Amino acid sequence: MTRGTAASRTRLSAPVTRVPATGAPVIAISPGTHPDLYHDWRTALTFCRTLPDVSPREPVTFHMFWRQRRAGFWRKARPFGRKQALAVKAFFATQDLSRCSLVLWSNEDLSGNAWLRPFGPHLTFRIYRPEAEARGTELADRPELYDQQDGRVWRDADLFRILALHNYGGVYVDMDMVLLRSLGVLLDQEFVYQWDRFDGVYNNALMHVWKRGDFARELIAGVMTIPPGRFNWGRENLRRAIDRGCAVTVFPSPFFNTEWQADPQFKPFESTPNSANLYDGAFAWHWHNRWDEPIQEGSKFQRLEARIERKLLEMGVLTGASGRVAR
Repeated sequence: MTRGTAASRTRLSAPVTRVPATGAPVIAISPGTHPDLYHDWRTALTFCRTLPDVSPREPVTFHMFWRQRRAGFWRKARPFGRKQALAVKAFFATQDLSRCSLVLWSNEDLSGNAWLRPFGPHLTFRIYRPEAEARGTELADRPELYDQQDGRVWRDADLFRILALHNYGGVYVDMDMVLLRSLGVLLDQEFVYQWDRFDGVYNNALMHVWKRGDFARELIAGVMTIPPGRFNWGRENLRRAIDRGCAVTVFPSPFFNTEWQADPQFKPFESTPNSANLYDGAFAWHWHNRWDEPIQEGSKFQRLEARIERKLLEMGVLTGASGRVAR
């Protein structure tokens, strides 16, 4: 494990406001009480814009995971690079770094990666060893479960986030998720979010879970119960836990994934008429696993990357040279 020091707090467009000791109220919404938020992305973003940009009341750890993929027969190498780095940059540009810390996990040591060099002093690198993280859980003696992998990193990434959040608590963020603003106002409650526009179907690309809480334990129990498969330990396991009574907020998908409803055929790495629409108010942008597509100038990815890098330069986290060290 490699750990650096904390950097100053920030957000992309305005300072983060400190939360008083009493904290913000839980955001009590659901498809049953506020159906428009779950089926009308414009209404959802209008609601998001009413939520203040505040710090978490308590320190919180964010977790990201990247499995380095080496080249093989019919398989392209996929090392940590420019696309993955944007998720890390976005964390530093948007969260209150006096209360939020980031742990970047991988099957290999990423501390020497050129894309991460500017952030080395400010984040923690950890090697993910599933057998070590399974200790003390029901999975400890089940290597046939905790050693599961697949070519698209669905099974092992779903299990990773369950084990990391059970053992340490905090926020899990997919590497194809770009944070756009502070999550502080959401962190007084455990949450997942809606899958597309469907009620009763849930997504774990960004989730907040209490350490060793009922929800975390139920997710581990689900791994013991549900056979491994494409979405089984993710979408289906969330459904099982919530159906069994876990009191978890399900936020509308437009909070984190607006284009799922607003522009289902969006092209994140091409310059299109919609590339400039950053959906003001959304907490994150999710571009859905298009790892091998080239990045065009003027694409939404490139626009957000430039905006985030400008913020990091203002903060002093990047310098003119270090921000482009791996380009």
